[in-house]
Amino acid sequence: MKELIKQLCFFVYLLFSSSLFGQTQRFEAGIIGGLNFSALEGEDLTDYAGINLGIFSTAKLSEKYKIGIEFLFSQNGEYLIPSFYPKVAYSQLRLNHLEIPIHLNRVVTTTRNGRQQRATFNVGVAYIHLLNYKAKDLEKKDISNQFIYNKRNALMPQVGMIYHFSKKFGFNLKATIPVSVEDWTVAVRMVYTF
Repeated sequence: MKELIKQLCFFVYLLFSSSLFGQTQRFEAGIIGGLNFSALEGEDLTDYAGINLGIFSTAKLSEKYKIGIEFLFSQNGEYLIPSFYPKVAYSQLRLNHLEIPIHLNRVVTTTRNGRQQRATFNVGVAYIHLLNYKAKDLEKKDISNQFIYNKRNALMPQVGMIYHFSKKFGFNLKATIPVSVEDWTVAVRMVYTF
């Protein structure tokens, strides 16, 4: 696990250094920030929210295609289900994940009313690692030790899109498609490209 993270960090370093100091626009890098929404045991996707924040880099493959990687701190996504958990108010549960998505991007550009508009659609897979978790009961006592996670890592499919307001700013929606659970996690984020 540590070796994988070291290799991915080195890869991102290479992409960032090429993006920031290179003469070509082959690479882009930036920051992403927003919220995750998931239902967990609830009825509504907005029952359970958390932070989704990190960095990204993309490499241009052609005019229409890019490959991208992100390194994210992702909170409260419904990625991994505990093997055992007590009844708890889910507003009192905090799940902290390392999320590393790798995706293929398709850039779509149109001209409307003389103004160019751009959107990016992506599909890929994310490595998810549960860093830690905290849970409290209704009396605010720590009950984290009552949760049992036998599985702390997962690979999960993702799909998303970015609507670009300008060359630097965009609005992103990303869905993590569950493999072993019923409810999706949706991230709503702003994107800033350096």
